[in-house]
Amino acid sequence: MDKAVAGGEKGNGGTVKKTSPVYVIGFMVVICALCGAAISFVQFSMKPTLDANARLVRNRTIARAFGITVPQQTAGAYDSALALRIDTTTVADGGRRWQLFTRKEAPHDIGFIFNGMAFWDMISGIIVLSKDLATIRSLEIIEQKETPGLGARIEEPQFKKLFEGFPVDWSQPADKRVVFGEPAGPDGTHRIDAITGATQTSMALERILNSELAAFRRIYDHHDREAAPQPTGRK
Repeated sequence: MDKAVAGGEKGNGGTVKKTSPVYVIGFMVVICALCGAAISFVQFSMKPTLDANARLVRNRTIARAFGITVPQQTAGAYDSALALRIDTTTVADGGRRWQLFTRKEAPHDIGFIFNGMAFWDMISGIIVLSKDLATIRSLEIIEQKETPGLGARIEEPQFKKLFEGFPVDWSQPADKRVVFGEPAGPDGTHRIDAITGATQTSMALERILNSELAAFRRIYDHHDREAAPQPTGRK
């Protein structure tokens, strides 16, 4: 009597060789489907936790930018602290929705979240300005994926501190309001020290900040005019 061929070769019983293209492709399809289903299940089941963690990181960064201390490091504690100390206004501009953050008590600083493409990936952060928009109060990074030890140094306290008290000259061209380089240029203008060894990240952050400041000023002025009391006409 003939024996079944080792390795599952196709015999009278219709067994398919494990080395055949049909078997290999079918096996790969099944494995990929199982892995995809498992990943989707984990992502779906973990979504509430991931959303809460993302909200915590975002709100913690906003609180730090406004100098708000929150004793309890929980998402709910930061939600409550920001609701108590910060007014949040959503403004639409074209296809983009901006969130403007205003400190309720004096000096009524105002901040907004900026986003842009850096050297490797997107950078997002919050920049806080004085009420008259003339001075940067603080800058904090929410998320970045730049090179550790180089571009990632934009998160270091000594770099972020360079922005504190930095004057924004709105009379300058849109791409020259925040300039990286020497502390002061030949014309005496203020500049931010670029990160040594991270020229591309520094240039990208400069471009992002100038672009976002210009867009913010446009929507802020428009929102301010809409919020102002309108004349009722002559009596």
